[in-house]
Amino acid sequence: SQLRASGYSVTVEPFDAESSEELSTVVLPDGEALGSADALFGSPNLTASGPVFRLNGLGRAFELAQLDLGGSVLVVDRGEIQFATKAANAEQAGAVALVIVNNVDGPLAFGSLGDGEFSIPIVGIAREDAAALSLIAAEGGSVRSSP
Repeated sequence: SQLRASGYSVTVEPFDAESSEELSTVVLPDGEALGSADALFGSPNLTASGPVFRLNGLGRAFELAQLDLGGSVLVVDRGEIQFATKAANAEQAGAVALVIVNNVDGPLAFGSLGDGEFSIPIVGIAREDAAALSLIAAEGGSVRSSP
């Protein structure tokens, strides 16, 4: 190596590092995974399934207050409030999973829930894939969020 050739003493010190990977995705009724689905950082790697509820909104507490979401996979739009707030509101309303639709073209990449701890999987998807979930919701269909 160049360092040794220049007279330096070179050593490699081993170290431990912890890492986790959020793996949850959205599995459609036909068994295919939704291509753009990507778990947000901090989402638990859990399996959840239920009927799709497509909210025409952002997942704010007042939008969910009068809804019976028990056992549903809630789909909301990205914007205005933090991902962690959307997740907490969905969890409080009884959703078993949360899907956040990006507000621009392309996947919702590198979304983070911060330091929050959640008991439901939280997944982001591309705006282009929202129509598929809206159709499933309109037909009364279910999806699964799974690592």
